[in-house]
Amino acid sequence: MASQLVRRRRELEDGAEHLGWKLGVGNEAGRKLAGTSGPLVGFFTDRNLLRPGATVEVGDMGLPLLEPEIAVFLGADPGPEPSREEALAAITGIRPGLELLDLQLDVVPDVERLVAENIFQRHMIYGPDVVRRGAETAHVEVRVSGGPEDLVGQPEDQAEAIAYLARYLAAFDLSLSAGEIVMTGQVIDPQPIPPGTELEFDYGELGTIGLKTR
Repeated sequence: MASQLVRRRRELEDGAEHLGWKLGVGNEAGRKLAGTSGPLVGFFTDRNLLRPGATVEVGDMGLPLLEPEIAVFLGADPGPEPSREEALAAITGIRPGLELLDLQLDVVPDVERLVAENIFQRHMIYGPDVVRRGAETAHVEVRVSGGPEDLVGQPEDQAEAIAYLARYLAAFDLSLSAGEIVMTGQVIDPQPIPPGTELEFDYGELGTIGLKTR
């Protein structure tokens, strides 16, 4: 994590704008594979951000994957050791989100390198401007169209995710604050998205969001 934060500092010094954080390897199977007791943490900046429906060149990636997530918007600082209630109170709302991953198979077994390289992250997408309270995420189902099979998933507890991240960052003298965005981890399994693919994810009342590749 120290190496990742050096990378983050260099990007900010080079003019990038910090937007927020991401949780990775958030499900039980992923944590077992990685040998961790909780999700891994990464960062993202405005240089990673894409518009919904964008077309992205992925030919230079190892294994491009598109991961549907929930984008949580913070309206307040939850503090370094928030309760679930305090974390929930800091959430302004939620939106559908996607993360484009560049999976490097040689990195997968090496968790230290995985974190240092910011957990395969290439791009983030969020929108449309339909905002809901964090507590309502328990009622959101996410469906994918255009993939190899019909998949449906529900997000984890967003307040618990924010509380976890606040405690994690505090260990590195960092804190969550108003205006930040947190991508809280996969809702369904990451979907392969090689060149020439179009995937769309339906978040019910939160709307749809997708990406194309070439």
